[in-house]
Amino acid sequence: MFPEGGSHDQSDLIPFKPGIAIMALACIEKTGQVPQIIPSGIKYFKRHEFRSRCVIEYGRPYIPSKKMVDLYKKGEKRNAIALMLKELEVRMHEVTMTAPSYNEL
Repeated sequence: MFPEGGSHDQSDLIPFKPGIAIMALACIEKTGQVPQIIPSGIKYFKRHEFRSRCVIEYGRPYIPSKKMVDLYKKGEKRNAIALMLKELEVRMHEVTMTAPSYNEL
C-alpha cells in the first residue's frame, strides 16, 4: 500500500492520502484488532529502466497510539488521521532516500 496514494518517480515523498490511516483506525474501531504497519522504502538502481534491480528496506513496525484510537472513536477523525499521517511520514523518511531533486541524490 502506498500512503501517497500510488507509486511515483519523484525524488521526495509526496503528501500522504488519508486512506491508510482511515483503514487502520476503522479496523481498530470495528474489530478491536490493532494492525501493524511496516514502512517500506524501495530504492531502484536504474529508476527509469523496466524491471530495474531494487533494494527494499523495511522500517520499524508502526502501531497507532491509544490517543489516536480514542480521538477516532470520539468522532475527532480528522485529528486522529492527521496525527497518524504525521507519524507515518516520519517512519517513511527513515526508509527512503529523499532530496529536492535527482541531481542531489
